[in-house]
Amino acid sequence: LDAAPPPSRTGSSGSQHPRISRGVVRTRVDEKTGLVTYVLLPPDIAIGDDGGGGGDLLDAIRSSRLSTLRRTPDGLLFGAAVHDPELNLFDACRPLVESALRDVGGTGRQPSAAASLDGLCDYVVRCLDGAEESGTLDGIRGRADGGDEDARTVLEAVTAIATGRPRPGR
Repeated sequence: LDAAPPPSRTGSSGSQHPRISRGVVRTRVDEKTGLVTYVLLPPDIAIGDDGGGGGDLLDAIRSSRLSTLRRTPDGLLFGAAVHDPELNLFDACRPLVESALRDVGGTGRQPSAAASLDGLCDYVVRCLDGAEESGTLDGIRGRADGGDEDARTVLEAVTAIATGRPRPGR
């Protein structure tokens, strides 16, 4: 694993956990795919030579990592994860994102990101069932009920995605 420059501390969300503010960002590049993995390690972990095998070093990193992030060679950031329940995603992944953006900036590529939206489908289903309110869905439903075929198609598509059931006739 290569050491990255220390992350910027400006604009932080406030009181950072000391293991984040003093954490060390390390990177690993998969030689076959070019995929870069960023790992935030606590300041007290020593990364040295493990004798060439890699097993003990990788086990130590896996067991003590605070957060991880991946980057493709074209600059797509994805897979942000926090591995310590005391930390929040924003603070724990911020140093990794900053490091990845610096790296992508040096390539001349435009960075982009992808993220899962855990709970979004459940929320949409609750809105469709009336258990939650959504002005957007209410507006689409109103237009669909008023005969707008485009709105009906959108409502059917949203329902299909949220519930995992195909639209009627599909």
